[in-house]
Amino acid sequence: MIQFITDYGANMPIVDQVECVINAGCRWVEVRMDGATDEEIAETINKIKPLCLKTETFLILSGHVELAKLLDVGGVHLRHNDMLPSKARLALGPAAVIGISAHTYEDIHAVSSLDIDYIALEPFKEGPQPLGIDGTAKLLKEMKDNQIETATVAEGGVDSKDIDQLLPLGVNGIALCECIARSKEPFQKMKKIINRIK
Repeated sequence: MIQFITDYGANMPIVDQVECVINAGCRWVEVRMDGATDEEIAETINKIKPLCLKTETFLILSGHVELAKLLDVGGVHLRHNDMLPSKARLALGPAAVIGISAHTYEDIHAVSSLDIDYIALEPFKEGPQPLGIDGTAKLLKEMKDNQIETATVAEGGVDSKDIDQLLPLGVNGIALCECIARSKEPFQKMKKIINRIK
């Protein structure tokens, strides 16, 4: 599964980013707009939601649990400073998809008993302590050894050239952001990735 995370800092507007990746075949979009107002996020969601519904593209929001409920999107992705997953579940109900970010096995273990749907192993290449291939493989092995079967997504600076190394590790999904949104040919790049994974 390929997930696209919107890039608020890219020159391409978020609505255009989403339209581009959906037309290329991506069917999972996370709207992340760090620093934007609730009004700006709502306006963006309201523009892209009809396209997501038309193409059966799954749409979630990064953080902003109450806003996700108000806008009736498919779920939320929660990072360390966001609402606790247990509170998000109570707010959004049993049908919502809830993902969380994790960098260490301790992060994963802390939420392993909660009602969450996936864990984003991050950052893959970004930040001062990226997981890389070895770190991602280590977390996946620790999860397997401890019988934690929650789905996983590799996230954080992943580029198309990393996919061939990540898939054999057993991740369930790969999240792409800047490598698509800041590409000179985003549609072609996403289309090529989708076709390669198929």
